[in-house]
Amino acid sequence: MQEIQNLKMESKEKAFLQLFSMLPPTTDVIGLAEKIREIEEKFGIRFTVVAEILSPTQSLDKETIDQFFPAIQRIIAKEMELELFEVTLQSDLIEDLNVDSISHVSINAAIEEEFDIDISLEDMADMKGSTVEDYVRLVAEKKA
Repeated sequence: MQEIQNLKMESKEKAFLQLFSMLPPTTDVIGLAEKIREIEEKFGIRFTVVAEILSPTQSLDKETIDQFFPAIQRIIAKEMELELFEVTLQSDLIEDLNVDSISHVSINAAIEEEFDIDISLEDMADMKGSTVEDYVRLVAEKKA
């Protein structure tokens, strides 16, 4: 549909959310299915990815954020030569902070050292295109 063609968003996730917010409240199941098909064609992803975007993982509690975010924020800001205020929980590593593959490896190494954890290659692959909050969640899981 025309709405999809007119989307000019910085990330696929934002485009999905914008598209779904444009659906009228009376959209029926068939209308929703058509929109999902259009999204899959436009962005080349499966519906399960759309479902993950629309049903994000549980938010972190304040204690977890307070425990891990300041150090992660400091590490990312240092590695990316940013001010602390530029690194928020919602910052997208690639879109907002311009983290490339080399920076990603440096950030992971610094986080591993800071928290005395191991970040596997699988963890690293999962982190690409993620947010700072995803790093906080990963560290919290590794420290649990």
